[in-house]
Amino acid sequence: MAVWFVTGASKGLGKAIVEIALRKGHSVATLSSRAGAQALSAAHLPLQADLADPDQVLAAVTSTLERFGRIDIVINAAGRGLFGPIEEASDGEIRAVFDVTFFGTMNVIRATLPCLRAAGSGRIFNITSVAGFAATPGEGVHSAANFAIEGLSEALASELSDTGVTVHLIEPGKFRTHRPADMRARHTKSSPIPEYEWTVEAALREQHAHLEFQPGDPAKAAAVLEQIGTMSDPPFRIQLGSDAVVRVHQKLASVETELKRWSPVAISTDY
Repeated sequence: MAVWFVTGASKGLGKAIVEIALRKGHSVATLSSRAGAQALSAAHLPLQADLADPDQVLAAVTSTLERFGRIDIVINAAGRGLFGPIEEASDGEIRAVFDVTFFGTMNVIRATLPCLRAAGSGRIFNITSVAGFAATPGEGVHSAANFAIEGLSEALASELSDTGVTVHLIEPGKFRTHRPADMRARHTKSSPIPEYEWTVEAALREQHAHLEFQPGDPAKAAAVLEQIGTMSDPPFRIQLGSDAVVRVHQKLASVETELKRWSPVAISTDY
């Protein structure tokens, strides 16, 4: 059985992952910013830390190693939502999203890599979002943080190619987790900019109308991740949910069409 280190485990997909990992007999350390988390079993070590603080994250990793002796699977599931027009977002709101979503992931990766490399094995799963591959109106900041993780993950996978440690991107679509609350966590202005009424606001109204009917089942997604964690040849990138698959296909088709049209211009800039 493996030792899992999971962030964002207090709700949503992260919580579902912890539940199935423990049910399958794995040992699990969970890292949350919330105080008072209780151990679910003798194989569960609940830890508290501010993900944006590298020293606190390193201390949590050290505690995990002291308890279980190793870490085999790292699951970066923590994230912070922010929805609305990019122009209306404040500096503080944007930084708060990146502190949890991007820098939190970065801190966990840097804290766990030494023990993974020393073991010559291990897997890092960065759970982003399909919005980290294809952005839509109203989720620009959310997408930007997840796009950053995607770029980080692609480079890191190459850097670790000879170490035995692998990196994997998980791109969920809409799941019936606590994300509806996050979707409502959006920036507001006393005087909203009217030009966004039929782009951003219309898109967000459509999403809010279907918050309770999101197609993804978090338990099924967690089961897939647990399965991937034990595969001999797991995928680098995988989408979760039919809506995520459709959205990626649409993005790839758009990029391919534009690439074909403008390739002669692109090539003409060479010496």
